[in-house]
Amino acid sequence: MADYKAGAARPKTEPSGRRYEVAGVLIREIDGRNRYEARYRIYNNHVENSSVCMNFKTDSVEYRECRRAAEPYFKDMCSDWSKRLAKDKDEKNKLAQEQYCEAARTYRP
Repeated sequence: MADYKAGAARPKTEPSGRRYEVAGVLIREIDGRNRYEARYRIYNNHVENSSVCMNFKTDSVEYRECRRAAEPYFKDMCSDWSKRLAKDKDEKNKLAQEQYCEAARTYRP
């Protein structure tokens, strides 16, 4: 678990100099029991929608299933972080809520 958390948000730099983090989360398949580790880039607290499930080949079944499963994941996380923010107005909670709710609004598989 420690390795998972350590790798969840690694700051990186693109050749253009833009700094981003790579997040890795486990999401449940929509129509089954499988779980996928979905990796995606975060720039300035914004999920780069095109990078969701970037750890799979784009022409694979796993990629398509992972992308489908990411949509309800972002919606659930938006709801969860909104509830946390209502209880505790901490800045970290606000940033997480903004990040997931924006992803829920803009992400399409």
